[in-house]
Amino acid sequence: MAGSIYINKDKRWAANNSAFQFVTDFLIRNSDDVYVVGAIKEIASANVGVIDLDNFNPEKRQDILTLLSTKLIPDAQGLLPQDLPQREAYLLLLGELVELAS
Repeated sequence: MAGSIYINKDKRWAANNSAFQFVTDFLIRNSDDVYVVGAIKEIASANVGVIDLDNFNPEKRQDILTLLSTKLIPDAQGLLPQDLPQREAYLLLLGELVELAS
């Protein structure tokens, strides 16, 4: 299974299940917004595999984009094991999401 994050109607990040799950867990851990955390948990538990940021109001959407663009890579660098096979490729994939979110 794979997952996608729709930044807007023209920008979409697609990834394998592992990377998508990492991002959903990241958002759950790092968001201060109860609604955002609940919505992401619901998506993750239902195995929907899609987060459409247009489904959030502009303020919440911007908060998610800010988290992704400023904290995702440092979080991943700290959490991913140094000996993870293809760690750099995994970080590059997350970096693609950061670029889309920026």
